[in-house]
Amino acid sequence: YRGLLNYSHGGADLAHRAFARYYPEINSGVVAMSNNAAFPSGRIANQLAMVFFKDDFEPEKEDDGEKEGEEGEESEESAAVEVPLELLESYSGKYVIAGMGIVLEYSVKDGVLKMNMEGQPEATLTPLSLTEFKYSDVEATVEFKSNDKGEVTGAVHSQGGTDYQLEAAAPYEPSMEELQAYEGRYYSKELDVFYKLEVHDTTLVVLLRNTKEIELSVIKEDVYKGDVFFIGELAFLKDPAGRVSGFTLANGRTRGILFTKN
Repeated sequence: YRGLLNYSHGGADLAHRAFARYYPEINSGVVAMSNNAAFPSGRIANQLAMVFFKDDFEPEKEDDGEKEGEEGEESEESAAVEVPLELLESYSGKYVIAGMGIVLEYSVKDGVLKMNMEGQPEATLTPLSLTEFKYSDVEATVEFKSNDKGEVTGAVHSQGGTDYQLEAAAPYEPSMEELQAYEGRYYSKELDVFYKLEVHDTTLVVLLRNTKEIELSVIKEDVYKGDVFFIGELAFLKDPAGRVSGFTLANGRTRGILFTKN
C-alpha cells in the first residue's frame, strides 16, 4: 500500500468490527475497532496509517484525490448515474461467495436494485456507475462483471478492506433421484468423523452424533450449505462414471476438508 509491504486481517462478530494492519519495513502498525456494524474498519485503518506514517508512504497519485472526492460531491455524482432497467435486471439473481456458503440475492423492485442475505435486512443499492453500486446502511460496494457476450458472470463485493469474489449461480432445483444419490456414510480421515446423509421428505440432511439434524439447502448443482455455521459449503465429488464419491467442506476460514463415501 503506497509502496509499503503490509500484512492485514479483518474480523467481525455481530456488531463488532476490527482490522489490523502491520508494516514490517517500518516495524509499525495500526488497529481499528468498533462496536458499530457499519464501521468501515479497513478504510479507517488506512486513514490512521496515513496520519501516523505519512512520511514513509509514497506520494499520493494525482487522481486519488479525485476518486475519493468530497462526500457531497460523491452523493451528487451517484445521484446523476442512471442505469437502464434492462441492465439492472441482468444483475438479478443469486451470487455465492465461494468456500463460505454465503448467498447474496439481488433483485429489482420499482426500478431500484436490492440485495437480500439470509439473516440480514434488505439493502438498497445506489449506482456509482453502470456496473458499480454502494449499499445502504453499510460501508460496502459491489461491482458486477460480464463476459464478452454481455452475460453477467459474477461480481466483487468490497467491504472492510477486503474484496469478496461472487459467483453467479443459475437457478437449480435437484430432483429426488439426485438427492437420493447423495445418501450414505462419509468419512473424514483428517477429522476422524463420520457424517451420515439421508433424505427426509424432500430435504437432504446430515446426521451427526450429539448434534441436531442438520438441513442442507442447495446453492447450485452438487453444492449445498447447512443450517449450522460449520457447514458453510458442502460440495459433492463424483468419479469418472458420475457416481458420488465424497464431498469437501468449507466455512470460510477452513476449506477442502475431504470426506469419502463408504
